[in-house]
Amino acid sequence: MSRLRALSDPDHLPALDRSFAIDRPGLGLGADQPPPRILLLYGSLRE
Repeated sequence: MSRLRALSDPDHLPALDRSFAIDRPGLGLGADQPPPRILLLYGSLRE
């Protein structure tokens, strides 16, 4: 089993392509709508 390691800079995501990221995803939502949910998957289940 591998150990978790701390990231040197947690704000740096090298695999994230910024062209697919929306700067303000909740901008068009009204006050009566729930905030957007964001799922970020990272890692692998391989040994």
